[in-house]
Amino acid sequence: MNTQKKKVLVTSNTSWTITNFRLSLIQRLNSQGYHVIVLAKLDESSQKFTQLGIEYIDLPIDLKGLNPFQDLKTLLFYLKIYHQKKPDFVFAYTIKSVIYSGIATRLLKIVSISTITGLGTAFLSGRMLTQIAGILYKFALKRNRRIFFQNKNDMDLFLKMQLCSEEQSVLVNGSGINLDKFPFNNRNFLTRPLKFIMVARVIYDKGVREYFEAATEILRKGLQAQFYLMGQTGADNRSSVPDTVFQEWLKTGVVTYLGFRANPIPDILNADIMVLPSYREGLSRSLIEGAALGLPIVTTRVPGCQECVDEGLNGFLCEPRNSESLQVSLEKILSLSDAEIIEMRKRSRAKAENSFGEERILNEYLKALVHNESGR
Repeated sequence: MNTQKKKVLVTSNTSWTITNFRLSLIQRLNSQGYHVIVLAKLDESSQKFTQLGIEYIDLPIDLKGLNPFQDLKTLLFYLKIYHQKKPDFVFAYTIKSVIYSGIATRLLKIVSISTITGLGTAFLSGRMLTQIAGILYKFALKRNRRIFFQNKNDMDLFLKMQLCSEEQSVLVNGSGINLDKFPFNNRNFLTRPLKFIMVARVIYDKGVREYFEAATEILRKGLQAQFYLMGQTGADNRSSVPDTVFQEWLKTGVVTYLGFRANPIPDILNADIMVLPSYREGLSRSLIEGAALGLPIVTTRVPGCQECVDEGLNGFLCEPRNSESLQVSLEKILSLSDAEIIEMRKRSRAKAENSFGEERILNEYLKALVHNESGR
């Protein structure tokens, strides 16, 4: 009898995205007897896999570049590793990993399960990049057994562009979070001025510029509020805010920059309102975490963000790329009484519990795995 463990390879652009969003899946697979291999770019989070006894391989990948030779190098590396390791299943996340892992699994006839975590700059910028990305996606996803989408708009777009089939497509509410790790701080008081916090990489697509502009106007009007930003600068992304520009923004003193935090929970709990003026998301992790911790939300009316807000109940929506619209929504929050904000906090937590718990999402992934093993 063959008792060799089945191999599941999990790949993403960075180790950080896996340790922050996929670790529960990896631990669940490991506990169920699978041999798990992680293939992702080396960063400070990579050591976590070794600590957990998970096999780890560094992935050569240019996160923001469009150099076809660099991307070819990544594709060839995928082909090499998949040929060597012979995984039974591959879980792929993030744009380049989904595409180049998908091409490799298709050529080598390996079962692949992909997750579309967002459309990225290629789709946001439109035109030629969108066409190229579409061609690559269509080839890469052709033989995927399951493709998970984190919001309905992305799924509808892929179906409309005929990048995948309805049979392949499954809609889930993000990557899910362990609600026990994000306890609701049910304090029944507020301290004015209100503290707004934005948790995101310092890139234009997240709406960082609009956040600074809206905060500037609010303070110029004499309204009392404090604004904070937490997230990585110098991100490997073509939409990154240049450091010289970011430093000029910070000199105004309008927004306090908290830097990057491996554990953002204490700073989020110290704030009153979560803000994310993003142009588009898969399903925003920071908004889900903010909701779980009990913060009302101000975010944009775009896929991946709007799903986290019930307008007027646990927050407000604004228009993307529009600092004036963001300002109006922020001022709506400022005009609320303490009692109204406290009620919003309770509704945010309830929304996280009802929609974003990780258990139901993990079950969807495991169901896809069992489906593949059964051959149905």
